[in-house]
Amino acid sequence: MTKLRRKFKLRIRKKFITAFSLTILKNMNLYKSLIRPFLFSFYPETAHSICKKLWKTSFIWNVYSRFLVNDERLSVNLAGLKLRNPIGLAAGFDKNCELINGLQHLFGYLVLGSITLSPRKGNEKPRVIRYVKEKSIVNAMGLPNDGARTCMLRLNKVQSIVPLVVSVAGFSVEDYVECTKLSQPHVDCIEINIGCPKV
Repeated sequence: MTKLRRKFKLRIRKKFITAFSLTILKNMNLYKSLIRPFLFSFYPETAHSICKKLWKTSFIWNVYSRFLVNDERLSVNLAGLKLRNPIGLAAGFDKNCELINGLQHLFGYLVLGSITLSPRKGNEKPRVIRYVKEKSIVNAMGLPNDGARTCMLRLNKVQSIVPLVVSVAGFSVEDYVECTKLSQPHVDCIEINIGCPKV
């Protein structure tokens, strides 16, 4: 009886989540009237943290994975890497290689980091400023990340369905070389970040 109840609850939960997701996907007014004002009521970095926590929740990306479009016409071959589609996530969203399980369902490839050889706290807060009227945001975070070794330990546990790129940054040639050596076995490609003016 208990097993039947569990199965029934899981089925109801899945149906509810699917229906809710479809409502959001079909009705952008819900985003504009509810989700966006909610996120914009927080300091930008806090809103970013809320989104990160959501993408760590397995049922959310399990639902979104149902809406994947795998159309061969969208596939791209980039320097030997086969991409499911040409839309990728740039470095800066998943700074610590924590959100791959969810984000891989949305993009053709992921650029993780930027990571540095040693952990960095980044600049003092506030370091992200939102300009609502201009529809823009200024990022002066200063490369906060958990460090290359910690990030690679996370990557070692992930089975990705899309190519992974890691953006490496540093403060000396030796930093870049060591960071690249640590990253290479775990990713498909390395991006060299030499242009972060806010550090």
